[in-house]
Amino acid sequence: MKKHISPLILSLIALITLSLTAPAQQRIEFQRQKFDRSRFKRPDPSMRPESPQPTPVSPAYESARPRGMVTEPPAANEPEFKFPDSTTTPPATNVTSSPSPSSWGFSTTSESGDYTPAGATPEEQAAINEPRFELIPGKWQTDPRDFEKLLDLQKESGACMLVYFNNQIDSSQKGLCNWFEKKVTTDMSWRKAMKFYIQFQVILPGKKDAQALVEKFRVNKTPALFVVKPFSTFYTRIQVFEFPVGDRPIPIEADVVLESIKAASTPAYKDKF
Repeated sequence: MKKHISPLILSLIALITLSLTAPAQQRIEFQRQKFDRSRFKRPDPSMRPESPQPTPVSPAYESARPRGMVTEPPAANEPEFKFPDSTTTPPATNVTSSPSPSSWGFSTTSESGDYTPAGATPEEQAAINEPRFELIPGKWQTDPRDFEKLLDLQKESGACMLVYFNNQIDSSQKGLCNWFEKKVTTDMSWRKAMKFYIQFQVILPGKKDAQALVEKFRVNKTPALFVVKPFSTFYTRIQVFEFPVGDRPIPIEADVVLESIKAASTPAYKDKF
């Protein structure tokens, strides 16, 4: 017997079929984009990046740019104090230099002939020829106000005077002064020679009287050592350091300094030390 499908069942089947096909018809299609993986690739370590080119500088800015200062490397074994470049004083009419050496030392001969200064009386000239060393003090005089009195003592005794400028405030000059004193003035030959000289030390910077002597002797660096003859307005500066180019100063030996002092003194000192 042939079965018949109920119209109601057919209606339900049609309704179910319609409900299943409707969402598929309404589905929205989105455009698929290709994923770019190149952004996440690691750079090849063998490839060096190009250096950025510097930005051009205008000429006006270039000329205004501060220049670097040229400095020299510190010398090996540099002492704790800084050495001055030189102790040479500028030329002056009343200051002369110690005798020039054959190499770097000084002449070993004292000046020959008589020393006859203008204005000296016969008694004063006799003292110059044979100085009265017993009249001179046995130690350094340090009061700048006594300089004129020591000049008068020169005329009476006929002795030469040593004038020594020492600066203990400036660190660089202090180092050289101390070095000179330790190297030269402690030598026994120096001590024996000093009894024949009026010894006058000017400690700097000092006050008005000391500064007047600095100007008189044209001192710009210390240690500065001078020989002053009786009645003379010419002061001979004695070199106590050698200054090799590009090297540290070298103190001159005591016996060489003494020979320089002798050469700058009157003939009466020829055989004294």
